[in-house]
Amino acid sequence: MQSHRTRNEKSPRSTQPLNYGALSLICCGIIALASVGCDGNLDVNYEAGLDDDRHVGTQQEIANRPARLIGLHSPDIQSAAGIHEMNDVFAHRGGWMATAVYSTDYDWLGHAQGGSGMVGEFTRAHDAGFHNLARVDYVRGTTIPPQGTTSTCPVRQGSTSPARSAPDGTHLGCYLDYIEELARRADDAVNVWVIGNEMNLPDVEAQMFYEMGQGPIDPAWYVEVYEAARERIHSIEGHEEDLVLAAAVSPSKGCHNHNDPGQIPTCTTSGEDYLHQMLEYMSPERTDGFTLHAYGGYEELDDALQMFEDGNHARMGYREQLAMLDDYGFEQAPVIISEFSRHTHLGDIPEAHVTASFIRQAFEGIHNWNESGGHPVLGAVWYTWNQASFPTENLAGFDGILREAFRDIATREYPGQIPGSTDGSSGGDQQPDGAPAYCNDPGLDNCCDVPELGMTCETDQQWVDGWNCFYDICVEGAPPPQTDSGSDDSGSGGDSGSSDDSSQDDTPSYCSNPAYDNCCDVPELGMTCETDQQWVDGWNCFYDICVEGAPPPTGAGGDDPEPEPTPSFCSEPNKDNCCHVPPGTAEVPETHPGGICDPSGTGSYEDADWGAGFDCYQDACG
Repeated sequence: MQSHRTRNEKSPRSTQPLNYGALSLICCGIIALASVGCDGNLDVNYEAGLDDDRHVGTQQEIANRPARLIGLHSPDIQSAAGIHEMNDVFAHRGGWMATAVYSTDYDWLGHAQGGSGMVGEFTRAHDAGFHNLARVDYVRGTTIPPQGTTSTCPVRQGSTSPARSAPDGTHLGCYLDYIEELARRADDAVNVWVIGNEMNLPDVEAQMFYEMGQGPIDPAWYVEVYEAARERIHSIEGHEEDLVLAAAVSPSKGCHNHNDPGQIPTCTTSGEDYLHQMLEYMSPERTDGFTLHAYGGYEELDDALQMFEDGNHARMGYREQLAMLDDYGFEQAPVIISEFSRHTHLGDIPEAHVTASFIRQAFEGIHNWNESGGHPVLGAVWYTWNQASFPTENLAGFDGILREAFRDIATREYPGQIPGSTDGSSGGDQQPDGAPAYCNDPGLDNCCDVPELGMTCETDQQWVDGWNCFYDICVEGAPPPQTDSGSDDSGSGGDSGSSDDSSQDDTPSYCSNPAYDNCCDVPELGMTCETDQQWVDGWNCFYDICVEGAPPPTGAGGDDPEPEPTPSFCSEPNKDNCCHVPPGTAEVPETHPGGICDPSGTGSYEDADWGAGFDCYQDACG
């Protein structure tokens, strides 16, 4: 069945920049200042379940926090422990949280901040300082609603709730009704939406279309659904300027079909062709922005990065897709890479080190692309799913290796950018007159990150207090917090990094470096930080030195030590691991009995820690 919309000619290139008032919303988010009342009732009249004192974020408040590039897809945030885990991965800097939701899960919406359900998850993430990116699908196996009528809206398998009546007798009506309900209940916890997902994969995303005899998802019908969802979201109070993004296609350049006509084909349209067809039906005036998918699936790091950035014979890279958007007149459209990764098999620690390098270089490449003037990217979301059924995307399976790569990127403060902006902000001046200089620093949005304020930030609550502190100073114009330095101008705060009662004249210079908040980050301390526990020790070490005034660890600091001689095996071909040299090698203590290459002392390396051996080689050989 074909859509009622007729195909238009190719859209002309836009000559006027679009007015994206919504950008101040998505570049930013705030900490909710009050909890949500909940009686567990899931009636459509959601207002009856909310307390009157719920804080609703204004544009000015939301615009205070710039977006960052870094993001994760579908992490486990169903509990406070999950949020704490994500804060660890993101180094307490916040970032994008992309989550898929389904209209069949209407009975699982919820709306309590600490309760179950999707709204509870979104609220917990929002309150912890993350940007929620809600991808809304229709049912599992069918990403957007099919055309046609229905008397009731589908519910998820196993649900005990009765099916809802279709509001206008159509599947599209069911879908839009769910989106509105979710937006109203989520309130200011969600301001960025993705309509559907990978519509060119019919065997995965279009089951109902085939069951109803409609075949694959027609690009024209997708655009109708997108525009209807965008219009509905913008009609809701508090969501008038939300960013509603068009779904990404699976980025294939070819398509292989089943020969058996009785089977649903694996693909009927390549991602490249489907995106072209979508863009022919879309117009910049009725489009808020786009999501893109791009992957680096090769074993060699350079090949993986090439595939992710510029594509190859089989898949589109994200820069290819950005160029396509520009060709159709969408130069001013915000873009989020809502899925990217390089698959790594669980237990393959050497391969995980390559993936860790891919993570660092991929984010660095996007940042450099943004800085160079290419069509900018607002966020990049790593596709992970912390479940055993997704072994190649599971961050929990790599003993901290990938998590450390994320923490590294988070501390680099790469900002997400939008067309016309160079710092990830909405472009407007949000600071009051006389605001301290740090209010204009795009890398700062938390008092915990401002050394001269000397705040102690060890717990999640202290970081939340830091968000609110920054907002009060840099948006509301409140004075900086007082310290015991005796100065009324507490913005200068005495010695950087010292606490209120422990100002130290001999505080090391690295304490005032805003890039450092962990001894593991300070080269002159020479700490070994390969495990999560060592990173925790690094936090405590930095606090002891820079807040409590304790002396640096013995042997650290002072004159730079003489560099250790480079081991001879560094120049040998085909060796990139300390465990690649014979047992008992004199200049490689790790190969001696009890070392990481021979823990049992048998000389066989059968129980070698190859991951640590890789790190050993990098440390020794550079």
